[in-house]
Amino acid sequence: MILYTCHPIRGAMGEEASEAYQRANIQLAIAKAEVLSSCFPDIEWIVPHANDIVNELYFQGHVDGNAIVDVECDLIRTKYDGVVVMGDFHTGTGVGKEIRATSDADKFIHYMEDVMEPDRELLAKAIKEWEQ
Repeated sequence: MILYTCHPIRGAMGEEASEAYQRANIQLAIAKAEVLSSCFPDIEWIVPHANDIVNELYFQGHVDGNAIVDVECDLIRTKYDGVVVMGDFHTGTGVGKEIRATSDADKFIHYMEDVMEPDRELLAKAIKEWEQ
């Protein structure tokens, strides 16, 4: 199973989010994905925020954040089995677009507040039910 990790980066601030705020959220997303990867080693985890090249292209203004999300949505629809949404998000943001792409493609989707044990148990249960 290939699962894509969704995590807010700009969040409700959208285009007004500072670079420092976005970079902090990127590190948080990577840390959460690392926990999931270690707890679910049989799953191939796609962690878009771990790509330093894309991040720097974005921060240096060479690529628009919305263009990145559009490509991510295309990949969600065509290559991945589903998404795991982590943290607080707003439906008008990149995560909201990724959720709609997943839903439109009728793929697995699971929402997690955090990656602590109770949330991981719920994820394991949801994956098991999806695969049956």
